[in-house]
Amino acid sequence: MKIVILGNNSVALLWASAIAMNNKSVSVTLVHDNIDLHKVIETQNGMQMSMDTMEKVIKCPMKSSLDLHEEIKHGCNGFLIMCPVEKTKTYLKNVGDILPTLLDKGLVLCALQHGLGNVEAIQQHVPKGVIMFGTTVTHANIIRDGLIRGTLNRPSNIWSASGVITENMKSLINIFTGAGLPTTATPEAEIMLWKKLAVNCSLNVVSAIAGLKISHAWNEGNHSGRLIMTQIAREVAQIAQLEGIKLTEQESVDALTFVSQKGANHVSNMCNDMLNNRETDVEDLNGFVLRAAKKHNLQVPSTEQMYHLVKLIEATYSKRLKPLVKSEDDTTQQENKKP
Repeated sequence: MKIVILGNNSVALLWASAIAMNNKSVSVTLVHDNIDLHKVIETQNGMQMSMDTMEKVIKCPMKSSLDLHEEIKHGCNGFLIMCPVEKTKTYLKNVGDILPTLLDKGLVLCALQHGLGNVEAIQQHVPKGVIMFGTTVTHANIIRDGLIRGTLNRPSNIWSASGVITENMKSLINIFTGAGLPTTATPEAEIMLWKKLAVNCSLNVVSAIAGLKISHAWNEGNHSGRLIMTQIAREVAQIAQLEGIKLTEQESVDALTFVSQKGANHVSNMCNDMLNNRETDVEDLNGFVLRAAKKHNLQVPSTEQMYHLVKLIEATYSKRLKPLVKSEDDTTQQENKKP
């Protein structure tokens, strides 16, 4: 069996590494657009993974590729998409001629997390019956290119876009679970996806703007960050309800609280992007909520403010101020204050 995982965020790296490490009968290829990461993986013959529960580093024999067309043209059983919707659209457009030819070979596509909209993008190329979607609470941190540190045995929940779980889907779910990525097929996956959206729009965005680990963004500053995040989670729940999803504001806030406590030492992908002066996925998170709010004529002020702050930061990476060099007078004044 061959599984292709699309994405280069920390969770995509964790899933690819875990599957490659725990199932020798499965060929795993990570497809992405990070040239430096590609060189490292190919040079060391796979990813290196350090688990939170152990000190040693494990080598995971996975492949890296910058060319999705090349990777799937000879066949692919499982296609796991873990990237923002706009990037998904670009990738799938380039392989739109190949995907239909793989349907008779048992192809299953699964869009895991990263906001909403991926299922609709995938449906432009293949029927609902081979599409799954869902979310996961597994988390990982990128230590450096080619090395991640993460935690397995965190639950993931997925469902079929058609409402029917096929035998091919069951096989893919069993591979995930056997790799330490316990995955459950449940219709509740759609509500969980909206909960994840609420968390990403609030916790990820605020921690990224502040440049903090999740625990610091949640607990410090007299809980100032927590107040903003809570309001965003409530706004996302309001949109969900208008979209026909039975998610209460309290359930949305509870999901935010749970993740902030369980992933306290985690650095969000958006924070990593900002620290490295990269474009973030805010357009697929807060941007999605803003577009839905406009459709329903609803105001979501906290979500909108954080969206524009991220956009401002993205547009001004090259203009970030640096710490001022202390003048001789400042140094003298500090010396005089010493007892």
